Amino acid sequence: MIFGDIPRDPIPLNSTRFVAFDLETTGVAMHKDRIVEIALVAWKKGSKKETFSTLVNPGVPVSQRSTDIHGLTNTLLRNAPFFVSIKNQIKDFIRDSVLIGFNVLSLDLSMLNKEIRLSGEPPFYNYIIDVFSVINRVFNPIHEKSLAGVAKKLDIASQGNHRALPDAETTMKIWIKIVEKMERLGIHTLNEMFERGYFKTKLDEKAQQIFLLGRQQRFVEIIYDSPFSQRTRRIIEPLGVRGSKLDAFCHLRADFRSFSTKYILEFK
Repeated sequence: MIFGDIPRDPIPLNSTRFVAFDLETTGVAMHKDRIVEIALVAWKKGSKKETFSTLVNPGVPVSQRSTDIHGLTNTLLRNAPFFVSIKNQIKDFIRDSVLIGFNVLSLDLSMLNKEIRLSGEPPFYNYIIDVFSVINRVFNPIHEKSLAGVAKKLDIASQGNHRALPDAETTMKIWIKIVEKMERLGIHTLNEMFERGYFKTKLDEKAQQIFLLGRQQRFVEIIYDSPFSQRTRRIIEPLGVRGSKLDAFCHLRADFRSFSTKYILEFK
């Protein structure tokens, strides 16, 4: 899927700069976990590929479960830079590029925007393409859920799964395969892909609307009728969407929260 309202002006596949990103984290709880590794891979047809990757000191312990997945330990991360010291490099690398990720809306977008928000910067509201949601509409159904599995089906060599740079590079290779297939079909813009149904989404419509409103004005006012407390009026900064959940920084609680959209009665 592509996350964002498609503008009227075409976004050409052959001249747009795309940036694949991948993260490794201390865990999977958006409100408390942090990034331990980030990788960015930029590609624009006809230009040399660019990469950026670094370990990140999360400032909090890495769970053993996460270490078992990516191999990054508290000792290894102790001397890594904090996110705030690399934020400008990340911003300069991404700029206004279209972001690419694999299953990126499950956590990565929210985590990236959380770190950016903690560093004192506004969240990224770039167009975002989740190749995991696109791949089965472009090729014959692959029936694979892992990045390595999809890459194997497409005859793409991948290595070092669950480390940020190899995963970002593999994600970009998959996207390039998609672009090549589109060109063979006579499709030359993201707009055309959108119109032909390649970017259908299962995300909650209200959550998407609030996120896109955040793109326009950053701060969004909501009326939230939580089942665990009284109805409240809140100012939030949307960070990401996961299914029917809206991840955001909540100014009322002065903390990061995941809001169930069924309890959001109004927003503006």
